[in-house]
Amino acid sequence: MVRGKGDSGQDRAIGAAPLGFKTDKEGLAPAGDAVEGILHALRQGSGAVIEGDLGTGQDELAHQALQGVRGMAHVVLVDAPADTHAAGASAAGAPPPGGLGDLGRLGGALEPGDLAEGPKAMNAVRGLLARESGGLPVVAYVPDCGRPGPEAVSLLANLALAGVLSLLAVCRGHAPNAPHRLCRVAHLERFRPQPLTPQETAAEIAARCGSDASPEAVAALWEASAGNRRWLAAIAGDWLELGHLVNSSGTWVLAAGPAPVGERARREWRDILDALPPGPRTVVVLVALAGRIPLHALLQVADPADVDHAHESGLLDPGPAPIRTPRLRGTLSARTIASLIPPGRSRELLRLLQEKLGPDAGIPPRELVDWKHAAGAAPDPAEALAAARELLGDGEPRSALAYLDMARDLAGTPAFATVEALGLAAGGRAEEAWETVAFAWGPAPAHGPGEAAAAAVAEWAELGLAGARAQALRGVHGDGPATGECAAVLLARVRETLGKAADAEPGAAGHRRLRGLTAEAELLELELAVGTGRHAEVAALPHDRPDFPPEARLLWQALVAEAEVMCGRVHDGLELGRELMLQPRSPSGRAGVRGNARRHLLNACAVSGDWAEGTDPAGPLRWAGTAPPGAGVPGRRADGLAEVLRTCLAGRGEGLEREIHQLRVNDPCGLLPLALAGSARTLAAQGREVLARERLRELADLEQQPSAWLVRRGTELAATCAEALLGATDPGLRLLLCRAAEDRDAGRTSLELLVLAAAVQMGSTEAVPLLADAAGRADGRFAAACRALAAALAAPGGQRASPDGAGLLAAARTLEALGHGPLAEHAYAEAAAAGVPRSEMGDRGYGLPTPGRRSPGGAAVRTPPGGHASAARPSHVAGMDHRARAGGPPRDPFAGLTGRQRDIAQLVAAGSSNREIADALGLSVRTVESHLYQIYARLGVSRRGELAVPGPTGR
Repeated sequence: MVRGKGDSGQDRAIGAAPLGFKTDKEGLAPAGDAVEGILHALRQGSGAVIEGDLGTGQDELAHQALQGVRGMAHVVLVDAPADTHAAGASAAGAPPPGGLGDLGRLGGALEPGDLAEGPKAMNAVRGLLARESGGLPVVAYVPDCGRPGPEAVSLLANLALAGVLSLLAVCRGHAPNAPHRLCRVAHLERFRPQPLTPQETAAEIAARCGSDASPEAVAALWEASAGNRRWLAAIAGDWLELGHLVNSSGTWVLAAGPAPVGERARREWRDILDALPPGPRTVVVLVALAGRIPLHALLQVADPADVDHAHESGLLDPGPAPIRTPRLRGTLSARTIASLIPPGRSRELLRLLQEKLGPDAGIPPRELVDWKHAAGAAPDPAEALAAARELLGDGEPRSALAYLDMARDLAGTPAFATVEALGLAAGGRAEEAWETVAFAWGPAPAHGPGEAAAAAVAEWAELGLAGARAQALRGVHGDGPATGECAAVLLARVRETLGKAADAEPGAAGHRRLRGLTAEAELLELELAVGTGRHAEVAALPHDRPDFPPEARLLWQALVAEAEVMCGRVHDGLELGRELMLQPRSPSGRAGVRGNARRHLLNACAVSGDWAEGTDPAGPLRWAGTAPPGAGVPGRRADGLAEVLRTCLAGRGEGLEREIHQLRVNDPCGLLPLALAGSARTLAAQGREVLARERLRELADLEQQPSAWLVRRGTELAATCAEALLGATDPGLRLLLCRAAEDRDAGRTSLELLVLAAAVQMGSTEAVPLLADAAGRADGRFAAACRALAAALAAPGGQRASPDGAGLLAAARTLEALGHGPLAEHAYAEAAAAGVPRSEMGDRGYGLPTPGRRSPGGAAVRTPPGGHASAARPSHVAGMDHRARAGGPPRDPFAGLTGRQRDIAQLVAAGSSNREIADALGLSVRTVESHLYQIYARLGVSRRGELAVPGPTGR
């Protein structure tokens, strides 16, 4: 969005700059509305100034405005680059006249000293412009407001206010509330390009690429570009060319692997660096090579004025207080700049930092290894091992294993085996991870006083914890720990050894490390309990562990919050989550640990049933906003599981199709089964039987089934509901009631509520009293709504012999407000059947599907009071019923077609396009068109619309 601000100081929206994936900059023009606003300011006022940070598109906006005045105005360039001054000085043997060079072409009309005499200078410039403009209006273009001096600024402002010319200026680095002096004096109308939001990014990609992008792709592009239009265009173009952004069935998705750096992004950053003075350019390069560097350290090697200049340019993110750690905006910016720096310059800057700050210079291990690699120096194996460990903590196992290859000299040591095993386990290769641990595993070292003994015990314990995690994953995947000790036994051994070593009173550093490993062992036990559905054990533990390190303490609290919610204590669990959200985050903390805690909190929101804040499952935890781009924060990858889970549990399909396209290409968290099951449930509820069955068949054919316990349960619930909507109601209800009984015995009350609510929605009267009982054992708004629903429904042995229409209507409204659309629709339909007047409900409940009767397409049909069932059915179904009553049983409208042709005909009748049919059935569009040609011939029809109602031949 580009905003303009007039003299009144009020912002007004001008327009959004569209995205262009072209190699030339002419393809990146801003929106016409923004250009029209600037042209209006040039015609009607003193002119316009375009503000913003470097690279946000001010130059393109100015050039488009200049193109708009071509032929209608005389344009004068007011510019004086530094090399022009130098050339003038060397030619004349003396410095150029003070201030005249700042005016560029206009300075030719003046003599030294004329600037001090305002009227004389104005008359001289007025005469020059009158001779050269040919009677056309004059526009003076100032490409950088920072170059003209005070006297030149005064002259330009006076000329603009006198109507001699209009000013078009570009000003970089000034905040909206601190305009440049030229803007204030000349009363210029201000325009400022604003960074794109994620929603605007998605719209721009769809507009330029012709189809939508997956949420994962949108988030990655937005974070890589920091919302910058030009960077977004360059990065997206590079990713398209390099195959990182690919089209999967009409949706742009991200390929697996790290994001590449392409030539377009390099060219953008090369232009930005060339536009910076040498000092600020060095600051930007230092921050890029170091990744992130504390501000106090940066000020020891760079001039504070240069640091300020780099920050004011909008390229640096200062980081959160109190420890300021500047980094570049955009997750791809540092790597792009590093690829532009010659090895010799990289070595020089690294030597500078090491001389000022010490051997490691306070640089994170990963960035230090990358810097040495760029400088042509081989990194130390210990540094490479530390970099791999850091990447594991940030949740990047694939990159960690790549960095581990540079530390092969340490292979066979416990530290190397630990990192390798953790990387393999995080990548889903649990069997290989356990083999790595078993090869390096040995008896516990002797514990005793001293740092050396504590370090040996710590390395052994870390390897044991990695083995326990690998064995736990083997059990989850069904491989079973056929060899070696199980995870529980390994954890018990590790904790016992750590306790004895801590009692030996090692030094302070050793004691801290042992204490951290003890906390990690306890946390792993909690994660295993939550990961296997034993939430009741975790919920009985204290909410806080002040004796733990900060990150371990955060994860402990998140696990307990999820367990509290799962066990029905929704209020306590969400309150604990809110407290965690309000805690300040350490900039030096590991992103993997924070992301893990975030996932557990989002899972708590998903099973709480309280989705009143909208589609974001973190709404009740006040985490609805997305973090600002540029800091590399966990984004879609951390939230994807909970978002897909909430969507599937709610029975909604918004966004699932794009998620499925992305997960088919890259599914690091194993969410594809859950997304397929949720999509099948939504399609079945919409009566799109063929597509729903295709999703269920794809789900059954998957080789990799979900490993996370909660994902497995969510997948089973959604798939069961889909199959019930497709006709298998009785088996589905039996399975749901069985799972509800298991959840009740295990104390998982919130999950029990969700399962029983699905059974009630499917028409089970047996589930109604069970729902009332479960809702009585839980708190929270969803439990209260379920109690109200159960109290209003009629059920054998229930509270009422006949339904309470008013109570059903109130429960339906509450469920709708909580985000439970399908369950609310069921309650509305029951209220309509109970005789609630239509005037109180509108169209809700009349014609809504319920499990009572089913149409041939699989959608249930409820006959409203005083109405007819055919009124609630699709037109082609009602038409066939009419023909059946008139002339006997209805004929099969698609008789004589093959199975594949029948599927295509049903999808056409449902309103699907050829592209949608091809995506659903795994065919090409040309194959679908060929089948349609044969279908038309066999059925005697000539167009798609006739497939919905069979033609006069009756075929």
